[in-house]
Amino acid sequence: MYRKKHIISLLAGCLLFCACSMIDEDLSKCGRENEINYQLRLLTNIQSELETELTTPEEREVAEALRARLAGIFTETAHDVDLSFYNTTDLLRAKHETHIMDASQASYTLYLPVRKYMHLAVANIVDAVNVTLTDDETTPTSHLQQADGDTIASHTTGLFTARLPIEVRADEDRTFDVKLYMANSAAALVIDTAGVSGIQDIKIYSSGFARSFAIRDSLYSYPDKAPVVRSVPVVMDHGHYVCNYTVNFPSYQQPVSRATEEYWRFMAYVTLPNGTVTENIISIQSPLLPEHLRVVKMKMKPDGSLTPITSNVGVSVTLDWKQGGIYEPEL
Repeated sequence: MYRKKHIISLLAGCLLFCACSMIDEDLSKCGRENEINYQLRLLTNIQSELETELTTPEEREVAEALRARLAGIFTETAHDVDLSFYNTTDLLRAKHETHIMDASQASYTLYLPVRKYMHLAVANIVDAVNVTLTDDETTPTSHLQQADGDTIASHTTGLFTARLPIEVRADEDRTFDVKLYMANSAAALVIDTAGVSGIQDIKIYSSGFARSFAIRDSLYSYPDKAPVVRSVPVVMDHGHYVCNYTVNFPSYQQPVSRATEEYWRFMAYVTLPNGTVTENIISIQSPLLPEHLRVVKMKMKPDGSLTPITSNVGVSVTLDWKQGGIYEPEL
């Protein structure tokens, strides 16, 4: 009986050893505890953009109202983090965890089998209404995907991502530092309506932005037909300024039109007192970069047409525009 128990014990030990060896035949241990430190790094121009573009006392009020509305976008706090660890051989996900972080930095101790990994991390995806983390079972396919549709809503969170190759070794516990950077951006249209009265409505949209973001390669994907993004109004108590913003992925990084040198655009539809609509297609002649805010200022005339105050901006105006559906630019 003793010999039988001894043989069973040896077999169990052999199975345990073999199980560890299946992970990596050179291992002395199955895995290690690893401390991973996460930190949001917000490298944005929002402060300088607001101070440079909105300078008068009334404009400063607009700037502060806009800053308040964008505080949850250009943020240094991650509400949630989605953590994936992928094998470098078959590129499949080996481990997946989610955490509520609610801080600018946090540390987690994770047990991982000894091997090399590609680590991908995403922050603030839980409350992202129209952006999802998609196809994240493998490294090359994991990406942030914007909602489909010709006309879509603005992003609702500042999205941060990171990528880091890591190696878990059998002979030491290791510490890794992961820095997450913002993947989306924002644009604001500020219209001075001084001297214009009776305007019934102003609808503002933007277009010319990426539709998805590949996390491992940090690459944006641009559609043949860019979706139209609905703007969000910034409500102010008084004054003659109208301000709307959109939050989206960055723009095309080269001009999409040689004629206008346009990278991306705003579209403003102004309904006049007599019920007619003036269409303004505002061409922005410089790219919108990740983590950046771009403020574009325009002056309204009584006929609803807009003239640029901001440099490197062109505008095409159609008076008495007849609506045949919201403008869908092919860029």
